[in-house]
Amino acid sequence: MERLKSKRTSRRSLNTRIINEARAFLGDSAATIDQLNAIYGRLKANNDELKQINEELESHIADEEFEQEYNTIVEYEDNANSVMSELLSKRDRIVAATSSTAELQTSSVASTAGASGTKLPKLTIAPFAGDLCRWNDFWEQFDQMIHRNGNLTATDKFNYLRFFLRGDAASAIVGLPTTEACYKDAIDILKKRFGDKTRLEQEYFSRLRTLPSVRSSDPTALRKLYDQVVINIRGLETLGVSKTSFSAMLCDILLRALPHDLVVQYHRSCANRATSDSSNAASITELERLLNFLCIELESLEKSEIANHRGRDSHTENALNKSHQFRGSKPTSSVLHNNAMKLPENCVFCKSSQHSTEDCSLDLPLPQKKHILSGDMRCFRCTTKGHRACSTKITC
Repeated sequence: MERLKSKRTSRRSLNTRIINEARAFLGDSAATIDQLNAIYGRLKANNDELKQINEELESHIADEEFEQEYNTIVEYEDNANSVMSELLSKRDRIVAATSSTAELQTSSVASTAGASGTKLPKLTIAPFAGDLCRWNDFWEQFDQMIHRNGNLTATDKFNYLRFFLRGDAASAIVGLPTTEACYKDAIDILKKRFGDKTRLEQEYFSRLRTLPSVRSSDPTALRKLYDQVVINIRGLETLGVSKTSFSAMLCDILLRALPHDLVVQYHRSCANRATSDSSNAASITELERLLNFLCIELESLEKSEIANHRGRDSHTENALNKSHQFRGSKPTSSVLHNNAMKLPENCVFCKSSQHSTEDCSLDLPLPQKKHILSGDMRCFRCTTKGHRACSTKITC
């Protein structure tokens, strides 16, 4: 028991010293996230050890001393928990302020927009999952918003880097500890794996070699093919690769991917241009000529598609209007009923033209009258034709 009490005394003294250090960090505006995390971890570990010692001592405490011992234990635990909560709160405030600073540095346009009253959306970094062709875009954003931010420590930058990485990119640095030296190592690993110029060139050429074939003059499919070609060409040009170095290869690939009728039209246009203007034909590469032709054909197809849609919409609208007019011209049962009442008729029962059916005085049994009305398809209530749901109120 005495050994346990000695351990508890040491732990309580250490708890008090750590709490005093923590309060100093809480009052220091220059305290970093790393410092707050470190002091929080020390205080939590020591407080957990102190709790375990108190649990072991509980069965050895005399009844008359239990209340005093328990109050002391509660006081130590309350002080530790209070300081740990303050540490977490201060750390969260620093993280929030850091995020705001990074967002403000995304563009110098923000201040001008604020002065003019324009509210722009917040810019965020798109996560990087290992796509080689997206590495340069990711690194430009991360470098401007995080890597060059002087208000962040290297450890903070490393935490942000891990947050924005996904898939293969995250796996590439998964074993590195979050330290200043390892942050530099992580950047080098990512640049070597995803920012290598030779690998990027190979990736762009691979995408051009595997262009999807389009077997019909579908504007949507052709537009997708054209955009994919242009995007990969621009990517190669940003790496310093000239169009002339792959013009012949790409023309052959692109002609194989296009529909047969477009290929025929392209060769026909080349032949016509060669005969009409041979001087300008030599100044334009075959790839540029093919892309220009495809762009013109795409615009023509898209305009034609818009005109066809308008024609179909107009035809559908006219058909609907005619349908509504036809339905509107049909007489309803009430109209038929009113029209039938306006026409002069002979008496149904006695065939006399001197009085109406309602005023007939011929003495006929009721079943016989119903039989006559039913045979002539007349209403049993008002004796007129053309309806069944009669609303006429007749009293005998």
